[in-house]
Amino acid sequence: MGIALAESAQQCAFWGRLLDDAVWRQREGRRHLGGRPVSDIGAFGSAAKRALSSYVAYNLINYALGFGFQILLVKSLATSEYASYMVLLALLFSLDSILSLGVDRTIKRFLPILIHDRDWRGLRHLGQRLALVRAGTIVAFVLGLWVGRDLLGDLLPVGSSTELLIAFGVWFVGYKVFDDMVCITQGLVEHGMSVLTTTVELVLRIGAVVVLVVAVPDASATEIVGICAVTFGVTSLALALRLYGRFVTLIAATATPAEAAHTGDVGDEGGEGANRRALEHVPGFMAAAYGSTLGWMISNPSMVRLVASAGLQVTVLAAFSFLQALAGALQRIFPGLLILPVLEPILAGMSVRGREGHAVSALSFIFKLDLIILLGGTIGLAIAGREVVALLSQPEYADFYPILFVLFGSMMLNTVYRVFEIRAALVFKQKIFLFLWPFGLVSLGLIYLTVDRWGLTAVLLWPFLENLARIIVLLIVFRNDEIWRTFDPPRAVLLAASATAVGLATFGAGWLLGIDTGIPRILLGVAGATVFAVSALVVRPFRPAEIELVTRMLPGSFGRLHGIFSRLASPASAETGH
Repeated sequence: MGIALAESAQQCAFWGRLLDDAVWRQREGRRHLGGRPVSDIGAFGSAAKRALSSYVAYNLINYALGFGFQILLVKSLATSEYASYMVLLALLFSLDSILSLGVDRTIKRFLPILIHDRDWRGLRHLGQRLALVRAGTIVAFVLGLWVGRDLLGDLLPVGSSTELLIAFGVWFVGYKVFDDMVCITQGLVEHGMSVLTTTVELVLRIGAVVVLVVAVPDASATEIVGICAVTFGVTSLALALRLYGRFVTLIAATATPAEAAHTGDVGDEGGEGANRRALEHVPGFMAAAYGSTLGWMISNPSMVRLVASAGLQVTVLAAFSFLQALAGALQRIFPGLLILPVLEPILAGMSVRGREGHAVSALSFIFKLDLIILLGGTIGLAIAGREVVALLSQPEYADFYPILFVLFGSMMLNTVYRVFEIRAALVFKQKIFLFLWPFGLVSLGLIYLTVDRWGLTAVLLWPFLENLARIIVLLIVFRNDEIWRTFDPPRAVLLAASATAVGLATFGAGWLLGIDTGIPRILLGVAGATVFAVSALVVRPFRPAEIELVTRMLPGSFGRLHGIFSRLASPASAETGH
């Protein structure tokens, strides 16, 4: 790849400087990305931008397919079957977190370092131990599933069967292996590989379910889980084999002929010594990362749904589950979840090289962009939430649409928590998350004790208060780590005030025009959200440094976007960047 592949040498050099220390190694006058020689930093920046664009584009497609799959299920399955499937899905996600043991975060944190230094011995050492940990968790899952089969039957409105247990077991193993493979692709900066595999899996799954629904109108949750087991099992195996071949190519391309004959021993001795010292911190890092995961998992939406399933009536459980899925689908297109995972290894490289300003600007921009999207969605659903829920699911679920506002508040707190996680990983302060899990445990206990009397109020209230309490504690702990600069309270409050004004004006317009129900009401909600998005040009919520970072990430052909983004910078901070 040459410099001609870059649309702007200056922009590409910027990305090269940001990323090269995270995953690259200067050796014998050449640079390598996945075994392909690159002549200069500019070409690397071009490749990085294309990889990021591909990753985001494919993920948006996958989220649309996943959301379509949820709509297909809620409209095709009986209420009890749909509620049972959603409980199983919640169990899958909960077990995924419980049995993660910090493996996922460890891969993303240490894999780029080992590849950067071509420390294949250290990579093999780390891989073998993480593989043993993962094998142990799978064995523990199988034993736990068999022991708890009766309890699972009590949670499901349709009960359980041997076929359902086997299908769910295969589904979980395939999902867990796929999740680990995705973490490896992120460490390799090969995001397109994982998202393309996800696209294939989704297309296969949706196609199989459509055939099932057409052939068997009264499809069951067991059959849906069986389809998920097959598609995830096949695609996870395919991705694992593809990654194995990728590593073989990478090692061969970065080794000399003599080193290639002894692949397991290649690497720079100085780098290996430093990496051995770094790998000594892996157990502590895994424990801290796992504590962080548990602190969030104990009262995450999946665990809340599991506990709520013991006390909610079937129709209420199904409606709540769908609205949770709807909120989750919307959150997955937020930059906080869409972009931060791919940027985490890059931000780690910035931190190592002392580029804290870039990391803070990136996190702050993504947080405020999340806030804009969330506030716009709140305006739209406040006006047309009932109509949207009835259109996407079943008419009997429409009366439950106010649940979305509480879920949206929790979504914003989740974005804040994710920013804290990344910030903690960059400054190695993750141990604080080990002390947060009691908040979630208390929240779950209160849900269990009050759900029979309070119903949905208990299911919504306690998790929200628990999330808020955790954020307050983290704000205190990280008060000296530029965290307030990341969240930028003055501009965030200004955005909230703008959203309130636009929302009230849209409600007034609907009342004056007599728009009460149906598609016109939905269009009114879309109009309100659009007006709020445009109002950001007036509010100008971003710092100049944040806008500069984003515009340099964009290709030169996106000239109009450069102009739009430049208008989003606050003029009051143009000189200081604050």
